[in-house]
Amino acid sequence: MSLLYWLINYIPNYWIVIYLISAIENLFCTFLFTWKEPKRKLFWLFFGLSIVGYFGLAALFGVYRPQANNIYYYVFTTFLMDILLYGCILLCFDTKPVYLLLDWVGALCVRGITSDFYTFLSLISGVENRTSYFLFPNLNVYLNCFLYDFFRLIVIIPLSLYFRRYRIYSSDKRILRNTIVLSIITGVGLNVTKAIRTWYSGESTALNSLSTFLSFMMALVILLLRTDFLLGSEARREAEILHQALESEQKEYESTKESIHVINAKVHDIKHILERYSDKMALEDLDHLRSSILVYDHMFHTGNEVLDTILYSKYLICQQRGIRFSAYADGKAISFLDVSVCYYLFVNILDNAIEAVSKVKNPEEKVISLTVKQEKENVLIECSNYFEGNLQFAEDGSLKTSKTQKEGHGLGLKSIRILLEQYGGKEQVETYQGIFYLTLKIPTPKEAKKALGNVSSEKPQGSYDTSAGR
Repeated sequence: MSLLYWLINYIPNYWIVIYLISAIENLFCTFLFTWKEPKRKLFWLFFGLSIVGYFGLAALFGVYRPQANNIYYYVFTTFLMDILLYGCILLCFDTKPVYLLLDWVGALCVRGITSDFYTFLSLISGVENRTSYFLFPNLNVYLNCFLYDFFRLIVIIPLSLYFRRYRIYSSDKRILRNTIVLSIITGVGLNVTKAIRTWYSGESTALNSLSTFLSFMMALVILLLRTDFLLGSEARREAEILHQALESEQKEYESTKESIHVINAKVHDIKHILERYSDKMALEDLDHLRSSILVYDHMFHTGNEVLDTILYSKYLICQQRGIRFSAYADGKAISFLDVSVCYYLFVNILDNAIEAVSKVKNPEEKVISLTVKQEKENVLIECSNYFEGNLQFAEDGSLKTSKTQKEGHGLGLKSIRILLEQYGGKEQVETYQGIFYLTLKIPTPKEAKKALGNVSSEKPQGSYDTSAGR
């Protein structure tokens, strides 16, 4: 602002400088909010054209302000400058217009909060905002300019960086409709009312202070509504992904179960053939064939067909990768879980464990342990495995994906948490000396408790320790 304020000494029409100051604030807020969006080719060319064009328009509005010194002109120019901000980011960034519209709303709210808060401070300190931009009129002009710029920087930058992290990841008709409504509220509620308030602010200092505070609260409420809207859209997106995953897991479970039945039938036939021709084969060849068949003739009987199917399929993968897999499971304890939920839950747990252990270099640490048991009023599911490297957790407690392709990944613990919430359950993650511990606690429904009453004191039916490559 210091340079622009210096220009007042050389520009007869000070309104040009006023509009240029407003243009700088608008552009700074908006591009700060949108900077992480994918940029178009020749971005810097479009960015330069946007800056030059926007400044030129602001200066033009300032030129005609003395001739059109009325509220209609003020409202029109204020509104048009904000609309053109959206045009600038459309020109520079290569993403969906609805995404940029929400960035635009956020930027206008941050700018409004900053401007109104500064004005409110001026008014309560006894400075008339219609005649001065400065909080301390008795200080040096350029020191006041520095304080003006510093205040805006320490408010705009943190707010923009904080609120721009809330993003939208999908768009449908409902999201588009809500975004348009929120944008209209922002455009009218912040810009038009602010213009009217500023125009009539000289009539009463008390009324000016009150209206400035209300304008500040309006911008803050709209910004919070935007955040709540984005959080809701992200939650719906995750729920849709989870729903699709559950449907897919149901089909995959049926396919896996059918494949296992086919394998079991073939293994049974081969065993009969070996018994018939065992006296005609060399002992070494016979032992080799029998050990090979033993890998596929390892059935699980936990009392839950879904869990049996999962354990068997993951056991085969562990055998192939040289992983020692031990399972101590009471399948009846989880009989209240839906088939698709049960399949998705355990596949997710074991796939993550297998992926982590596969990266472990020490063969002695290629170990996965799974326990499913009834403990008083809850079912406990515990899985532990070795891992290498450092685990990074997001703010919501979910693990950050290590995959290069981020889209569609990183929902492991988060999806487990969503499923557990449906059953009133909780999850706990711990790491200790290179071992990852995942514990799930799910309250047992009353109907399931009655069914489990006769077997609660018995040993779980599935207790296995399967070794590979040892």
